[in-house]
Amino acid sequence: MPFTDSIDLLTGTAPAELSVGVTTTTTSSKFDVSQRDQIVVQFVCTNHAAGNGVFSLDGSNDGVNWTTGLACQDLTSTNATTYVTSKTLSSNTSAMVRPTQGFRFIRCLCTITTDGTYNAFMESSS
Repeated sequence: MPFTDSIDLLTGTAPAELSVGVTTTTTSSKFDVSQRDQIVVQFVCTNHAAGNGVFSLDGSNDGVNWTTGLACQDLTSTNATTYVTSKTLSSNTSAMVRPTQGFRFIRCLCTITTDGTYNAFMESSS
């Protein structure tokens, strides 16, 4: 990737590695990805003792009307053609997805049960 943007979708922190993450259910702000050729999102769970965090991505072309649960290529699957609409993390681990393209805006939703700190690190290139 010749140039990348790095941001935590859930907190809006850039660069992403400076984010402290979230500990409550969060829907991110919208992020314009219309001029990006590649988008990859890494979901991360830390400080976990119980429960889980369920991540999903939404897409919109006007920033108002959202299509929820975008199909994303599961980059942590051994089958390169596996697509998922959400990823559940229930331990101190991470997962990575590549959302389908064609949306001007994306946002992330993380639904948290019990505990843990969660991040959604997006790398996008132009």
